[in-house]
Amino acid sequence: NAATFKGLLHVDLYLVMRRYMSLDRYTLERVYFEFFGEEKIDVPGDRIYEFWDNGGKELKNLFKYSLDDVVSILKIAQETLPLNLELTRIVGQPFVDVTRMATGQQAEWYLVRKAYEVDEVVPNKPNMTMKNIKERGSNSGGYVKEPEIGLHENLVQFDFKSLYPTLIISKNISPDVLVKDNSSYNAKFEDFEDYETGYDEIDNLKEEEISSAIDDDEEYYISPEHFFKFKKEPQGFIPSALEDILNERFAVKNRMKATDDPILRKSLDVQQQALKRLANTMYGVYGFLRFRWYSFECAQSITAWGRQHIKKAMKEAEDYGFKAIYADTDGFYAKYVPEMKKE
Repeated sequence: NAATFKGLLHVDLYLVMRRYMSLDRYTLERVYFEFFGEEKIDVPGDRIYEFWDNGGKELKNLFKYSLDDVVSILKIAQETLPLNLELTRIVGQPFVDVTRMATGQQAEWYLVRKAYEVDEVVPNKPNMTMKNIKERGSNSGGYVKEPEIGLHENLVQFDFKSLYPTLIISKNISPDVLVKDNSSYNAKFEDFEDYETGYDEIDNLKEEEISSAIDDDEEYYISPEHFFKFKKEPQGFIPSALEDILNERFAVKNRMKATDDPILRKSLDVQQQALKRLANTMYGVYGFLRFRWYSFECAQSITAWGRQHIKKAMKEAEDYGFKAIYADTDGFYAKYVPEMKKE
């Protein structure tokens, strides 16, 4: 629900802040301190009437408190609303609605707008029953290696830049290019059911055989573990839309580097933040049951490829003497162990 006024926009900063940052409480005092590191003037709510009735100095303090509330809200709005204004421009929905939308909704409306521009049919929202959901099971998610206990020195950090968005584009992961019948591939790899256990347990021969068979296919990108097939041509709708977002963000960041104008740089920074937020949301919405382009196969494929990439990177790092001591989804920490290095 929202209050409406003729000629005015009503923005509930409380709702904005719940999506903007993660806090234990979302009081004005708490949010203001998080942004600016300053304590604001405070008057206990149960004593406001006393300050009013007593008049004099206490009444002046009450006025200062009220003014400080207004100024604090304005300062928070100046920090947060430019991002929402930029998302409004990109997503194409009313500003007030965008401030109340979850990031998944913003991504969906962006795709609806993009679909209209390229004459793509927008699918209806899926109607999943509990039976369908139970049959589908759950997605395994990103690979996590539990951290080794102890104090570690001389660590190096490795992480993939925009891993999931990059996978969606490079592997053309999209429902419109997903080949539903992949029974031939399931049969082809039925001897490798333990493939999903990953590089920690599978023997090198099986790993090489599967990777070679998958990579050699000229017509499809085939996801590890599940063997879902995605046509290499044409480019899928969502990879195409996502590529547009990343290209625009890259161009904006280049403009940021080229300008000496601090005001323009701040404006461009808001633009690239909005684009980054949309790009990073695309993976998550594939697995959201009410997403118009919902695809459990796509969600599973993205995380499967993600697990494959991070495990391969860890394995290659070990060949150079770096032992991973902790990993999570798209990056890991490693320490140098000379005796592990291959000659």
